[in-house]
Amino acid sequence: MKTTPQHWWDYATDDLAMAGIAMQAGKPRHVAFHCQQAIEKGLKAIILARTGATPPKIHRLIQLAELAGLRDAISDEARGNIEKLQSYYTEMRYPGFDPDFAAQVTVEAAGQLFAETERTFSWLRSQST
Repeated sequence: MKTTPQHWWDYATDDLAMAGIAMQAGKPRHVAFHCQQAIEKGLKAIILARTGATPPKIHRLIQLAELAGLRDAISDEARGNIEKLQSYYTEMRYPGFDPDFAAQVTVEAAGQLFAETERTFSWLRSQST
């Protein structure tokens, strides 16, 4: 089945919703992971919409933003959020990578990350048209 940008946005929206559910459940590690996934899939939706090419199977958000043609348009806040989220992909997904790093993602930090991700996500959506 060929995917469309809307398929990517649907999955991205679900990941953002899961981050919210994890926030309510007090699971900051899962908030961080799903926030990263929401932005990754949003970027891939934009790549597909703008280029018609299947997005690459990578997880480096800054590289995906560049492939989406957003390097010059991205705000400082969105860039900072994307850089922060990029570090969470592996660290939050698998045990044993860096327990000190994972411990830094407190419920309070996850709440801030979630709010920043919601703003970044909204901005990405505005760039997809």
